[in-house]
Formats: sequence, structure tokens, C-alpha cells
Amino acid sequence: MIPSPPATEYEKEIRALYRERNERTFGHEPKPPKKSHRWLDFIVLLILISVFSITSSLVIYLWFIPQFSLQFAEQNSHTVVAQPELADDFTKQLIGSSATVFAARSIKAGASLAEQSYLSSEALGQAFVLSSDGWLVTTQAVVSNTKGNYVVVPADGRVYQATAVALDPVAPLAYLKIEVRNLTAIPFASQEDILVNSPVLALTGETQGSARSWYLRYLANVATRTPLATRAELPTSSETLPDRFILDQALPAGSKGAPVINMEGKVVGLVADYGGSLRGLVPLINLLPAMDTLFSEQKVRRPLFGATYIQTDWLVTTEPINSSGAILVSNAKRAAVVSKSPAAAAGLKEGDKILSVAGKKFSYSSLSLVLQRYRPGDVIELTIERAGKEQVVKVTLGEIAGEYYNAETK
Repeated sequence: MIPSPPATEYEKEIRALYRERNERTFGHEPKPPKKSHRWLDFIVLLILISVFSITSSLVIYLWFIPQFSLQFAEQNSHTVVAQPELADDFTKQLIGSSATVFAARSIKAGASLAEQSYLSSEALGQAFVLSSDGWLVTTQAVVSNTKGNYVVVPADGRVYQATAVALDPVAPLAYLKIEVRNLTAIPFASQEDILVNSPVLALTGETQGSARSWYLRYLANVATRTPLATRAELPTSSETLPDRFILDQALPAGSKGAPVINMEGKVVGLVADYGGSLRGLVPLINLLPAMDTLFSEQKVRRPLFGATYIQTDWLVTTEPINSSGAILVSNAKRAAVVSKSPAAAAGLKEGDKILSVAGKKFSYSSLSLVLQRYRPGDVIELTIERAGKEQVVKVTLGEIAGEYYNAETK
């Protein structure tokens, strides 16, 4: 490389003039340009992107995924609920308060263990413990004959002979008595505890295809009645309980008569057929008055009113109905007001609309269900509408008793 010749005096003067001008313009001599560090900037950018990606992933994992998982669980909540997922005391309580009912078999002396056994596939259905001293309730689809021979297997796994059988004269319920102590009874849900879309649990009995299992369901309807074949069946006796609660999905075989509880551990009703599938519930609210005579007299006594009615909540009409209530109407088999009944003695007439009982409106319950709050002999105050005017009527309830059979006193 050929060395540059030394600067001349003229070049030195020119450079001095440039320095002087730069100092006046910029206040200092311009610094030489920095070397480029773009590779370092690129590395810093990659680090920032990585930190952002990791943070976003953590947020998604900790927040969004649980939310989607919850929704997924809710959408699939109609399947079996694993028992460990429920509180131990909760499961023990319900398991201890349920039992399986079988038709008793004649077992010969010297029979083998297999011949002595009751198979789960032979079960008539389930029952629910009413008292610690051996009273149970089931539906009449499970026990329909007071003189039938039944055995009951509660949570302890032992087989007990039913010593008494009683049928409810109003509700489709049957009651069994076994000689045992220390059974587990749990409380009933009140009308206020029973809400549409609220979750409930059913404990199904064992079958040949599956073990005892929990099922989660939702109450789809709490204000319906038993299905009707014709319009002529719409007028209902005040001594028949038409009310049913409806589950969003049917329960499997083996759950007939099984208790269904809410998330507070209170019994809502017993599983029954509705429209050909096990998705109906016979409500157990207002059962306490009947239990009093069941325990003391071993017989179910219900209040007698003596009327035939249509609940306005059951109707879908072209003309709007001004107020809800129970309209007294006759049907092919029964008068609107039965002769010599408590309703007749109080002066009620066909066409009267009962608006409330003891000042309380029906609120989705039928007249039949509301009357079960009372005992025979009680005096109730009705607000009725007759010819467009309201008036108050007092009725003294009579008595209707159900069938009963005691194997020990036959």
C-alpha cells in the first residue's frame, strides 16, 4: 500500500476552517458514527418475544383452561358421578337412607348359598328410610299390594322381612316396616328449596349390568302433572295427587323408587315413570302430616275435601285466564262437588275458582298437593271467585284412610 503524502499547508488550513464551522454549528466536533449492533438488538427482541409467549401460556393455562373445563363438565354432567367426588358424609348419609326391595322367595331347607341369594336383577326397586326404627317409603310401582310378601335390604346388606305394608290413599306411595334400629333418615326439601334448573342427585340400585351409582340431573319442570290420554281425564279428584317433578334426562333401570336429593342433602322426591321413562319424581313435600298417623297407628290418613277440579296452570287456552287457581268442574265419573263431602258442606259449587288456601296462592302446586299440608279435622280458609266476585269460605276437612296390612296381626 502506497503511503499518503503529507498534508500541505493549504489542506491544513481547510481542515481547520471545517473544524471551526462545525464547532459553531453543532457546538462540538461531530463524533464518528457508531458501529452497528443489529445482531444484539435482534437477540433482545427474541428474548422479549419468548417472555411474552411464556407469560401468555401461563395465563391461558391458569385461567382460560379451567373455565373451558368447567363448561365441558357442565355439558357432560348427565353421566355417572364418581362417588369420591362427593363429600364422604354426604354419600354415607344417602346410602344409609336408601334400601332395595325384593319380592320374598320361598327358600327350602338345605338350599345352597346361590339358591338363598337375592339377585340384584330381581329387585323390584328402591325405597327411602322415613324413620330410624324401620319405616320406609317407595312408590306403588314398586310395592302395590298390601298383602304382598316383601323383603328389604338396607345399607347394612342384610335381608329383612317386611312386617307391615301400607298404601297411601292420595299419593302413589307405599310404606314398608322392617324390624331394625338405627337406620339413617334425612330431611325433606320444602317447596322453597325446589327450583327449576337446580341440580339433584339420584342413587341408583345395583343391577346385573352396573354397580350402585350416583347420577347428576337437573329439575326441568316442577309444575307438571301426570300425562293424560284424553282431555276427559283433565278434571282431577282432590283426593288424587297429580303433581310430578320432571328431570332433564331419564335415569337407568334399577332406580325406580330411588330417592333424589338436592345439593343441601334434602330429599326432593322418589323416581317414577313419566311418559315411558324414569324421569318423573313423586314429590315428598307435605308428607309429614301423613307420617304422624303412619308411625302412631301404622296407617296413612289423609285429608278429605271432596271436589273435582282443573288447575288453571295446566291449561293452554285461546282466551287468557285472569287469575290462577283451581276451577271446580265435573267429569264423567265424579261431580264437581261430591255429595255430603266437606266441600259440599261448606257450600262450594261447580264453577267456583279456588284462588288461595289459608291466604297462600298455589304457586305451581295443585290443589291436591296444597291440601296435604293439613290433617283430617283441620279447618281451612279458602278464597274463592264466584260470578266475578271474591269471597271467603271455611271448610272442615274429612278423612280418607289408605289400605294397610300387618303380617304380625293377620
